[in-house]
Amino acid sequence: MSNGRKRTTQSDVAHLAGVSPAVVSAVIRGKGSHNIRVGNDTRLRVLEAMKQLNYVPDIVAQTLAGGKRRIMGLFSFEPVFPKEQNDFFRPFLLGVEKAAEANGYDLMLFTSVPVSGGQKRVYQEGINRLGLADGVILLGRNPPIDELIRLEDEGFPFVYIGRKDAPDRTLSYVAADYRRATVEVIEYLNTLGHHRIAYLGEPNPVERHRDREAGYSTALQQGLIEASAESRVRLAATDISEKLVSDLLELDISAAIVEDIQQAEALYSRLADRQIAVPANFSIGMLGEPDAPSKQHLEWCGFTIPREEMGYQAFISLLARLERKIAHSATQVTLPCTFRQGATAGIKAANSLQNPLT
Repeated sequence: MSNGRKRTTQSDVAHLAGVSPAVVSAVIRGKGSHNIRVGNDTRLRVLEAMKQLNYVPDIVAQTLAGGKRRIMGLFSFEPVFPKEQNDFFRPFLLGVEKAAEANGYDLMLFTSVPVSGGQKRVYQEGINRLGLADGVILLGRNPPIDELIRLEDEGFPFVYIGRKDAPDRTLSYVAADYRRATVEVIEYLNTLGHHRIAYLGEPNPVERHRDREAGYSTALQQGLIEASAESRVRLAATDISEKLVSDLLELDISAAIVEDIQQAEALYSRLADRQIAVPANFSIGMLGEPDAPSKQHLEWCGFTIPREEMGYQAFISLLARLERKIAHSATQVTLPCTFRQGATAGIKAANSLQNPLT
């Protein structure tokens, strides 16, 4: 049943302002055309009529007519939108928002897709709802690769925040240079006298983990790590045991780099159980920043990910695909990380592991 209220139209605004509907449309778009020039007095008259009639432009209809909505989508494959001020994903979103504002775009946040198995999917019953936007920025850990491939095959413009590879495809992304950042952490440990350095990683590595391990391989090739002391272990943080620590110490390993906060804290705890102090007797470098609450509140040696810059650049890259008509050409950008000295790496003492603190 109708509520009896008639929606105000552009014709109503035109009648009150004493102009044609085409002039009203030009004022709403903020620019004229080859045939229409809107003077300042006329523009003010139209705006006053819109105010009196409480007219709200139908932006979707306006932009559909022009072929571009000036709306960018933002879609996450998991519920990562910030609940706290220090949320890990918040800087990405701030960067996207700044770029959108600077370029006169609105952002459309896709939130209605239900979470299934801890993950959201773009396609629901075969329908891509992202088409409401001109293009979309994707984020979230480990997105379904089949969905990115399908978007690419359909020619739908997107940029993923993070590196993502696909068989026989070149996907658009903005990533951090984890390889170089890992080398920088090892270079710092090397200057402190650590030449026997272990690598502890996730059991099921994806691109961001493999990039970090590639940095470890580069450091080996550069002689920053003794080849005879090469040690790479992939296991869950819960599987970091006292035996693992014993194995590392038997190899005279005095430092380790780890992929995430859970591994860093698990290693720290196992060392403490052996009364081995960090960094006096053993050094730890974390390859990134905590993406989960930290229990020990340590200032980890490692590097800072350029998250806000990645969000900003993701928007700019997506805009380039749209405005330069290269929607079917992938753009890939890799940004440098910033080394962080922290407080978990120290000078290697000759007897540090043989005589742990008591």
